[in-house]
Amino acid sequence: MMADLESRFARFERIMGLVAQSVYPEKTTSATVEHMANMARKLVGMLGSEGGRRVLDVGCGDGTVLGYFADMGMEPIGVTLGSDVEVCRSKGLTVVESDITFLDFEEDSFDLVWCRHAIEHTIAPFVVLMECARVLRSGGLFYMEVPAPDTAFSHENNQNHFSVFGKAMWEQLLARAGLAVRFQSNIQVGASMREDTYFAWICYRV
Repeated sequence: MMADLESRFARFERIMGLVAQSVYPEKTTSATVEHMANMARKLVGMLGSEGGRRVLDVGCGDGTVLGYFADMGMEPIGVTLGSDVEVCRSKGLTVVESDITFLDFEEDSFDLVWCRHAIEHTIAPFVVLMECARVLRSGGLFYMEVPAPDTAFSHENNQNHFSVFGKAMWEQLLARAGLAVRFQSNIQVGASMREDTYFAWICYRV
């Protein structure tokens, strides 16, 4: 039985290694930067103005939003892979080099967990949501934003995407992970035939 378990873990690690090879630095546009700044301010406002709140950015990329939270008096930490690790550290930001599937933090550690355009890159989105709920403190907030399927941008065909679901499926997974929706919105990006849609949720831990 132990040998069988070790074999299963070895196969899982091989799969995760293949997934890690598809990681790439995300390009940020001026519209994206403005949107992230506005949402970060909104979430901090919802939490309250007192400083020292702990923020976790799951899949933090180049650390853009980590910088926003730091400027607002929060205590942010990010999780990322690849070249973005050194990019973040060169900015003086605190990051952990790790896949987002399992989070190496204690339970009830963060007042805000931010997961923007990250969870679609994992093969285990429900596990990620369970982990986000685990490290979130009671009364804290969880923010998730993902690309919608079946748009002109065909996110489900992106070889770096493994979990591009419809809104109803995401809301089922959030509920099963113990994250209750406080606010949901559809974000329209672009114009004309190239318009894209993102789904966004602000949740709290049940």
